[in-house]
Amino acid sequence: MYLFPANHLAFAWQHVWLACHWSCFSIALSWISHQAFCHHHSCS
Repeated sequence: MYLFPANHLAFAWQHVWLACHWSCFSIALSWISHQAFCHHHSCS
């Protein structure tokens, strides 16, 4: 059975953490920009 080196595991975890936070950030950013757009153009 092959075990991952600790640094490889840490790199993988960092990648997952960044991916999760980036998706959350992009969702928040799109929501904020949508709110700003609708406020500017006075749509519901």
